[in-house]
Amino acid sequence: MGRLTSLGKGSSLRLLGLVVVVALAHGRSLSNGFVGDDLPGIVDHPVVNGSASIRDLLAYNHLGRPIVSSHPVLRPLPTLVFAAIYRAGGGQPWHFHLLSLVLYLLVVVLAYRLFARFFSAGIAWCGAALFAALAIHVDVVAPAFHLSELSALVFVLLMLEAAIARRPVWAMLAYGAALLSKESAILAPLIVAAWGITDRALWRWRSLLPLIAVGLVFIIWRVAVLPFDVNGTTVAADNPLTLADGGTRLWMVFSLLGRYLALTVAPIDLAYDYTYSAIFPQFQLRDLFGWLGLAFSAVLLLSIAWAWRRSLSGRPGVSAVGRSTPAARLFQLASAGVLSFGFSYGLASNALFLITVIFAERLFFAPSLWVIFLGLLLVDATIAYRRALARWWIVLAVGLTLTNIGLASMRTTEWQTPHALFSAQVAAQPDSVKGRLYLARSFSARGKHLEAGWQLGLALVGRRSWPARWKAPRVDALPLAQRLARLPALIAPKDPDQAIRGLVEQARRLLGPSTALALAHYYDARRRARGEPRRPGSP
Repeated sequence: MGRLTSLGKGSSLRLLGLVVVVALAHGRSLSNGFVGDDLPGIVDHPVVNGSASIRDLLAYNHLGRPIVSSHPVLRPLPTLVFAAIYRAGGGQPWHFHLLSLVLYLLVVVLAYRLFARFFSAGIAWCGAALFAALAIHVDVVAPAFHLSELSALVFVLLMLEAAIARRPVWAMLAYGAALLSKESAILAPLIVAAWGITDRALWRWRSLLPLIAVGLVFIIWRVAVLPFDVNGTTVAADNPLTLADGGTRLWMVFSLLGRYLALTVAPIDLAYDYTYSAIFPQFQLRDLFGWLGLAFSAVLLLSIAWAWRRSLSGRPGVSAVGRSTPAARLFQLASAGVLSFGFSYGLASNALFLITVIFAERLFFAPSLWVIFLGLLLVDATIAYRRALARWWIVLAVGLTLTNIGLASMRTTEWQTPHALFSAQVAAQPDSVKGRLYLARSFSARGKHLEAGWQLGLALVGRRSWPARWKAPRVDALPLAQRLARLPALIAPKDPDQAIRGLVEQARRLLGPSTALALAHYYDARRRARGEPRRPGSP
């Protein structure tokens, strides 16, 4: 096996190919502005924009809100990097996006080096190229704020390299940096232990003990200042699992996995937000995503069992660990890959403890790396069995990569402006409460106050309906006048006048006086056109 730290013969050409794939799939993000979480996490963050001192770093969470009264999430390393870029470049968006692209390319290169350790250069490159092109990764690369996802995975992969290379000090430093990037890296030493199946030296205390020590120090510090489980501090609409029982939470581990896998294979209708009733936790036999996740998990476990049986020697019970036969190698790699996937997905699944959201495409960034690895293992095993299958795998890899490049590039343009992002959100998820609200704010800022009122009205109806499932009326294609005429009945069917008064008041509070005044004038004009008298209390 070659060294992880070498790209091997022809590395320059392969590296150039990966740069091209990243540029084609995600390069358009350089023209994006600040959207979504970029605004609170970068533009309005007191430490980043300089309105607060660097000494106040621990006083604000990652979104720039006071840590004592908001989500208990603290990611000091990305915040410091944002502050440095903001001060050096004057807060230009492209500076932040360029850093995200560079870090994403670094992740792709590190993934290739990991793959090349166990597979041929061609198979490894195809896997890295597909990983680079995945459209589900747009949620990580297109916004500037999600630097934490990129830097955490970079440092975890560097930690794994250092551990395999017997460099415990570098492994400790990389692990510490990963933890300061994002707390979900806490399970990274378990990934090192998993790869001990392929290299038993990683099970020695001098390999694992330094990492365990760093993790314990981080946990003690983290628990001292912030809770790990955010139950009671997270809004239930953001993570409805706060309302679920243990059985439902267990089922949702598989249901969420099925959703992630479906979006990875068929990245259609990707969305910025999955709160409120977009995904509501409940056990249902008709939940196809749950069965997909369960089937995927069962296939992984059965594959390990099958590889184990094939790896056994003539003497029953002889371990495959440390042996070099093809069957033993298959077992080792399958076990290491499955365990690495499980450890990286564990936190995103809300299985160990609750996180701030129930679902986000960016949370599958690290797990998708191990999904690709397991796919390469399947490709390698089938080609070894029948070499003629190689051409079909090549066709599939090229097709998936080109498809994802196109979809990722189109998806990236949706992050160029807030209006484009929220319009895409509502198009993908018409029932999105936050999507409707954010789109209403965007229309209001553009001076389209009546359209803003329509979007706000639907957001109010959806919020009032939660936690019950809500379906927005599919009438967005109708003329605005027809939609606004239906809106009072949607808000309060028994008292349309009260609905109008409530809508105007909420518009004044959430969107500003201009939108509120435009809505009041519009409904007053409709009333006069129908010859209805002005009622007391009417807007």
